[in-house]
Amino acid sequence: MRVIADLVVNHTSDRHPWFRSARSSRESPYRDWYVWADEPRREPGLEPVFPDAEQDVWTLDEGSGQYYLHHFYRQQPELDIRNPEVRDEIAKIMGFWMQLGLSGFRVDAVPFLVEPPSDGHGRDQDTHGYLRALRRVLTRRTGDAILLGEVNLPHADQRAYFGGAGGDELTMQFDVVVMQKLYLSLARGDAGPLTEALRGRPDIPTDCQWATFVRNHDELTLDKLTDDERAEVFTAFGDEERMQSFGRGLRRRLPPMLAGDQRRLRLVYSLLFSLPDTPVLFYGEEIGMGENLDLDGYGYRWLRVTRPGERRLL
Repeated sequence: MRVIADLVVNHTSDRHPWFRSARSSRESPYRDWYVWADEPRREPGLEPVFPDAEQDVWTLDEGSGQYYLHHFYRQQPELDIRNPEVRDEIAKIMGFWMQLGLSGFRVDAVPFLVEPPSDGHGRDQDTHGYLRALRRVLTRRTGDAILLGEVNLPHADQRAYFGGAGGDELTMQFDVVVMQKLYLSLARGDAGPLTEALRGRPDIPTDCQWATFVRNHDELTLDKLTDDERAEVFTAFGDEERMQSFGRGLRRRLPPMLAGDQRRLRLVYSLLFSLPDTPVLFYGEEIGMGENLDLDGYGYRWLRVTRPGERRLL
């Protein structure tokens, strides 16, 4: 068995010592580890990921009088990965965990990591160059380790994140397009949308692969479907507003969506395991775990180890 872990280095908590130091003074050595602006900068695509929770990607830090960037929640200030000191720290984090035996990482929200907004200081964004640098850090330590990327983009745009002909960036990517078309096929009882998505995959480097999945730990996003297609999936699997997320996805797990029908569940997982490339399971799928829609967020909570051999849902 090999183990990979989440590499979430887009941001830190606003309670992290780095950010506490950064906001304490404009002269802090950690100030430039984050993205600051005297006034909110408006750029194409610079919008909140969670529009129901955040109205803007900039929040005023009243103590220092500047705004800090957060693509996600305001309590998650964005790290500035153009800063060489930040890059060095990320490399140290990766090295620490690989020394303990990890075989790679799932890289969270990759486009936000490697394509930050302009910083106003003229620093080179070096978008895909940084992803190649992360891959080199990985393979220098363990030649067969992987970077599994979360890149929620159309197939044509995902291709660039594998790298050049030799596949020198992400080793694998979640195939979000195939996942969304899978649910449309299930809603219609027609394999056509899924077949179309599989045939529409671009050619990728020989040593790279797609990761296929039924559920991931975020909402079941349906943003690559048309409005009418999304409405079909909502009608079939989540027709109540509380089952939906941001108007673009579902908060649900698969067993309740299929009303616990064992035949349909076996059908979906048989299909997943027969698709090309590598199937990925989310924790709880192996036991048919459902959801609790009374919880905030995605309708489930994380597992926490309380002591050796014991786990419980938070």
